[in-house]
Amino acid sequence: MKSFYTLLVSQWLANIGDVLYIVALIALLYQQTGSALAAASFPIAVTIGMTVSGLFFARVLSRFTLGQTLLATQLLKTVLLLAVMWSESILVLGLVVLIAFFDGFARPVQASFIPRLTTNRQRANSLVQGSNQFIQLAMWPLGTIVVA
Repeated sequence: MKSFYTLLVSQWLANIGDVLYIVALIALLYQQTGSALAAASFPIAVTIGMTVSGLFFARVLSRFTLGQTLLATQLLKTVLLLAVMWSESILVLGLVVLIAFFDGFARPVQASFIPRLTTNRQRANSLVQGSNQFIQLAMWPLGTIVVA
């Protein structure tokens, strides 16, 4: 059960970081370009990256374990997040697609781990989904306040 809570807390922290980076990048793109279209392209880039990752998920898991996949994709995502800090606004959108691509592996891997880490799957799934939604709900306005 300890492993389940470790996974849960790590995903909470990742979700908090994701929302904060999304809010900050939307604000940064708008500030740099003065274009609402450029800022609005950010969520589209995230959607493209996540969608494409779904097409490759089964192929990646046929070669690597769940743990290896989660570790590698989250490390690559972190490296790309660091690269965003030193990139120009046009390159940022490409990096965002790649970050979202690697992030697209996290949720299915997390869902795959739940039956292995706990016997009460219904309670675990409810806790994971409910807390993820709560974090999203709380962090968007908080992130906006921090950026403003």
